[in-house]
Amino acid sequence: MSTDPAAAWDDPVWRETSDNRWQAGLRLQQTWWRQTIAGQPAGPATGQLGRLVGSMLPLDVSLDVNLMTPAARAAFHRAKSDSKGRPGMIQEDRLRRNALSSQPLCFNLFGHLASDPASILPWIREIDDQASIVDDIRIEWAPSTGTFSGSAFDAFVEYTTGTGERGFVGVECKYHEDLKATLRKPAAQKFLEHTSSQWWRPDAASHLDKNGLRQLWFNQLLTQATIEIEAYDRAFGVVVACDEDQAARVATAKVQEQLVDTAGLSFHSIQSIVEAVDGHDDWRRTFSERYTDFSPISGLLPQNDPRRPATSKSSRG
Repeated sequence: MSTDPAAAWDDPVWRETSDNRWQAGLRLQQTWWRQTIAGQPAGPATGQLGRLVGSMLPLDVSLDVNLMTPAARAAFHRAKSDSKGRPGMIQEDRLRRNALSSQPLCFNLFGHLASDPASILPWIREIDDQASIVDDIRIEWAPSTGTFSGSAFDAFVEYTTGTGERGFVGVECKYHEDLKATLRKPAAQKFLEHTSSQWWRPDAASHLDKNGLRQLWFNQLLTQATIEIEAYDRAFGVVVACDEDQAARVATAKVQEQLVDTAGLSFHSIQSIVEAVDGHDDWRRTFSERYTDFSPISGLLPQNDPRRPATSKSSRG
């Protein structure tokens, strides 16, 4: 732990003993971005004012540092307004100061593109080739009633097909999170009951009620509830994470194989979405520099780390 907010980004004092290898690399990336690109000193952990964290921004930082574009900030203000009376949670300190969190990443990705929904149509067509128009992109959104889980989609993309059918893609966005460290208690009965439906294979709940799978399972249940509550014609769940995040890929595949229609859930890399977007070249450069270009830290990663140039790969999946 450092007491110097200006300590070099690659100083070992910024290491967090609770991080696994994947998390440690991403924390190093965001500590580099905070100091080198954002030009900010380190800030304290939320609720722990005496403990500086390399990937945290200072207490007095403005929102326009962590949310990198005016469009991302506009999406935040809309999400905050829309959240009244709906499931989901927007933590303003997390959005403003936590460089490592997936919530600001989601605003910087899907929130930025919400100002130009048409730009994401090429990616939506990779999921549903019948999509014709992207109508709206919302962040931290769910129907106001009827979803039973109390959670929201990280991003929600509505579209229309060429024949006028209404569809959506419900996104679960991951970056540094350890899926096995969340939702460790067995699922409540309501989740088991909703998995005994036409959407799931027989006995699916017994395969899904495990550490590392519950969050993605619950998000797919939210997708299924939303298609019925809001009377959509088509719906797809998507897990979005770094191309190199094998844990997220494997967890998605395990949930997917319990679906009757496996096309209803898929993994898509952050990189593949950014590559598919039409235009927004300046955003593409700064977003990728911050989140997915690991060249600044590659020399500090283990030899077999997939984020190193020799082992990393480009993927559109």
